[in-house]
Amino acid sequence: MKVYSLDNPEEFQKNLEKGTQHLEKLLRNKSEQERIKLDSKFAAFNQMRVDILAQSEDPEKHIEALKTAEVRKNTCLAWLREGSIYQPPTEEFEFKQTQKLLNPKTAAIYWHLSPIGITTFIIKHNEPLKILSPQLPSESQQGDSRPHFYQLQRFESWMQQEWKKSYQDYCKPYTDKETTPWRKNMKSMLETLGKILEIKRIVQENLQDVDNLILIPHRELHLLPLDYLFNEKDFIITYLPSFQIGLQLLESTSNSENFVFKTKFSLWIDILTEQNRLLMKIKSLKLRLLQ
Repeated sequence: MKVYSLDNPEEFQKNLEKGTQHLEKLLRNKSEQERIKLDSKFAAFNQMRVDILAQSEDPEKHIEALKTAEVRKNTCLAWLREGSIYQPPTEEFEFKQTQKLLNPKTAAIYWHLSPIGITTFIIKHNEPLKILSPQLPSESQQGDSRPHFYQLQRFESWMQQEWKKSYQDYCKPYTDKETTPWRKNMKSMLETLGKILEIKRIVQENLQDVDNLILIPHRELHLLPLDYLFNEKDFIITYLPSFQIGLQLLESTSNSENFVFKTKFSLWIDILTEQNRLLMKIKSLKLRLLQ
């Protein structure tokens, strides 16, 4: 499927749309447990649909890509909603809703991972949606590599061979925690991750006029200290599992009788607390399979 999508993007998109439509038909009139099982099994359909839309030259397709990613993310969060402030959205997500969480000094970085690429959305106040186009090294530009797929390959290799392997060694019993490679080499490992995700370029080209950042990771990115990568500027950074979570927190805070006493800082604390609680559930239920 990966080869087919890269070599025949238009034909692949047509077949992907057909597959998505068939999946939606299958999901109708199913019980919640059946829907979860079936939707998880075919999660790659929606993930790759995001890639195809994001790599289009049509700006409207870019917005549709973000909407598709957000809907999928909220579906997964709905499966984990027991005991959470989160409730499944009753209305279709619209791109303009993101502006409620932004202002001229606040921007959002939204990642999406699929079997064929990493998509990085950059959302700023009252500006068109931007999507990072990863840069290929000079030795790869003449080959068959595609930027998004190449970036994904580098990330997966880094995650498995450097971060996870080092962390597993760190967790072994009777290990000197202070001298393990995971501790000693953490700075250099994170610097490599920053290069893979092209954080410096994102900051220099898009965030020079921004003081506050909202980071919305996906899959394994939830497990990494992404805020460290943005140390080029003194950003105030907030994590969100999805835009919907932020909008619901904003609405619940706005409706509170104590709203006048709620500061922006306390809102960020609420968001971070909810993020941490959800991450623990997501990790235990194997995020990679659900999303």
